[in-house]
Amino acid sequence: MLVLFILLLVAHTALLLGGFSGFVAPGIVADGFSAAERMEALAQLPVLTGVWTGASLGALALLAWLMARDVGEWSAAIWRLAVISLLARFGAGVPLSAPTLAFMADAVLQCALFVLLSAWFLRLALRDALTMLGLALLLFLGTSALALVIAWATG
Repeated sequence: MLVLFILLLVAHTALLLGGFSGFVAPGIVADGFSAAERMEALAQLPVLTGVWTGASLGALALLAWLMARDVGEWSAAIWRLAVISLLARFGAGVPLSAPTLAFMADAVLQCALFVLLSAWFLRLALRDALTMLGLALLLFLGTSALALVIAWATG
């Protein structure tokens, strides 16, 4: 899993730095973007992967508690969830002219990838993978709201 994670990280980094024809970051075409904007997109990758991995880990723990089952080996679960989070990120970048449609298409595709990859890597039923997605989204949105409140209170 570690090797797969490193390969995915290198591939995504190459995409973010414009290593492939015209593709810089999910939803961004290379024309007209500075090196600073590319580096900002590159810096977001480990942060989003880490936050999604944490939210997914919390969702997996909640799902295991709801199903009265054991998670198993936590280190393997963390690596699998990190790979799932990184692979689901490849679902972004649907080239549509309307930004709202592009955002919605990216979100739906990334959620579908998350569910399918969770079912495959974690050997979950599709219903359980959908439940895990819902729990992960709630945890992600909750931590995002908390971060905004903290930034507002301290800023």
